[in-house]
Amino acid sequence: MKWKPIKSAPKDAAELLLWAEGKITKEGVAWMGIWEPEDEQWHVLGYDMVIEPTHWMHIPEGPKKPKE
Repeated sequence: MKWKPIKSAPKDAAELLLWAEGKITKEGVAWMGIWEPEDEQWHVLGYDMVIEPTHWMHIPEGPKKPKE
């Protein structure tokens, strides 16, 4: 998976991995977030926080359970 410009992100209530730079760390940080159409802003899931991401990607699948 590759990071994509935020302008191409779906705004359909999909939970996404969002990359935001500069406010928390100098390098930036990845957040799980969602677009909120009511206020037209990106919100971090689980926090009362709005961010201005520069990039996004779909959340990758988790690890598979080993077969017994």
